[in-house]
Amino acid sequence: PIGLSHELFERQLKYFLNKGEVVTSQNWREALSNANKDDNLFMLTFDDGLKSQKIAAEIMNKLGLWGMFFISSLPLMEEK
Repeated sequence: PIGLSHELFERQLKYFLNKGEVVTSQNWREALSNANKDDNLFMLTFDDGLKSQKIAAEIMNKLGLWGMFFISSLPLMEEK
């Protein structure tokens, strides 16, 4: 991840794991629709499809985490 060392990113993920419940690819719709302000839910999202996010995905996978990656379609449309 840009601006974070791999070690710091992993440490932050572990902090979230200790403090709350991970919203997964299987339960995110239900979790978000039934959540209240006292729930300690979190979901990881990433914008722009940067190459560094591949490293983030690898670290998340190692920890059994899931996230949503929003990839910009403009480079695909411009065939870059």
